[in-house]
Amino acid sequence: MPAPQAPPRPDEFTLQTERLGPLPLINHFLERIGLEGLLDKYVASADRRCTVSHAGALGVLLRSILVEREPIYRQGETVHGFGAGQFGLDAEQMRRLTDDRLGRALDRLFEADRAGLLTEV
Repeated sequence: MPAPQAPPRPDEFTLQTERLGPLPLINHFLERIGLEGLLDKYVASADRRCTVSHAGALGVLLRSILVEREPIYRQGETVHGFGAGQFGLDAEQMRRLTDDRLGRALDRLFEADRAGLLTEV
């Protein structure tokens, strides 16, 4: 007869909940069309020191429009409300995402060859 096991200590287990919403489905289709690669190609980040690339910031903005439609200044809060990685950013990038970063990415998108980008998409 097996020996009875002691009940787990309270500090052994933690409950972690993450909000996913439609993001797994949206991410599947964005990966399938290779949007992040295309954005990297057409809206390349000039400064490699940035932790969030222009393509990453535009990916966050696109996902946010599809999911929440929050204003640009609330994107940081929107990203933190969902599960890790669901917006295409890791934890460090999520902390560094600001409305200024999104604005610079939108400026670069405006300057990019949007016709070529749309043709490839």
